[in-house]
Amino acid sequence: MQPSAQTLGETRSAWFRRSAFAKIPPVFIILLGMVIVLSIISPRSAEPSNLINLVRQGGPTGLVAIGQTAVMISGGLDLSVGSTVILADVMAAQMISGNPDRVIPVVLLVLAVGAGIGLVNGLLVTVLNVTPFIATLGSNFVVYGAALLYSGGTPRGDIPDNMRFWGNGFVAQIGTIQIPAAAVIWLIVTVITAIVFTRTNWGRRLVAVGANRRAAYLSGVNTRRVTLLAYIFSGFMAAAGGLLLVAFVGVGTLEVGTDFLLASIAACVIGGTPFEGGRGSVWGTVGGVLFLMVLYSILTALALPTSGRRIVEGIIILIAVALYARNRD
Repeated sequence: MQPSAQTLGETRSAWFRRSAFAKIPPVFIILLGMVIVLSIISPRSAEPSNLINLVRQGGPTGLVAIGQTAVMISGGLDLSVGSTVILADVMAAQMISGNPDRVIPVVLLVLAVGAGIGLVNGLLVTVLNVTPFIATLGSNFVVYGAALLYSGGTPRGDIPDNMRFWGNGFVAQIGTIQIPAAAVIWLIVTVITAIVFTRTNWGRRLVAVGANRRAAYLSGVNTRRVTLLAYIFSGFMAAAGGLLLVAFVGVGTLEVGTDFLLASIAACVIGGTPFEGGRGSVWGTVGGVLFLMVLYSILTALALPTSGRRIVEGIIILIAVALYARNRD
């Protein structure tokens, strides 16, 4: 007796769910299509060396988005990441002021400040029961005000070569392709975070808290501690993103906060982390960041004015998020 078409279809579907292909975040399939579009519009921009450069440019956003992923998996949202990036940026530039001997202590201090901002956010959410949106929105204004106060409204200082290497340097060369240090940092952080999310008790509890906080609490999970660590991690990663940004640019800036905030959230959602929490993938977030980088490159190749780019970026991101939400449901 020949199997029916329905049976064959169900068999193929079950095989796909068990295969390695099913573990690939869907955003990477979309990303492949975006790269093909880029190669048609601007073949030079789609050359391997230029694509690697996009990865380097996406490094700061990628670090910030990884931290945002943890918070969103827990069912929260961190709106203070943009201001944390700015504060880390201006603090590093002004404290180091071109002195290579100050790099390590200043980097450690800035990372501690970022973790401290995350700690405050986490305490507001877990102890005072302030909603994540309100808590981190308020922190966003406070931290940005602190950056303005510290810099006097005009960031000063610059970054020495030993730190700029991590933003602009290359650690290896494969044929004609140079491997950026920023891409290596991003990859290492992604691998470590993916292991923590999937192989540790905290990672599994993070998902449980996001899926059903009440049920997680009744099963013995310390939901406050899990959530608090998520916000600390997000603040730490936002500061790390700011450090990588200033290493790339070489000077402090007060103008990038909103871009990092929106890009980190968009990358998470496009990569498969829903606002309601309970699931998410670090690798999906990486794909979301790369999606945004290729999108920016396509719009640049089309020579659209800044206003037109912003409109098209917003529309495409909204479509991508809507399509993901529809397929998920």
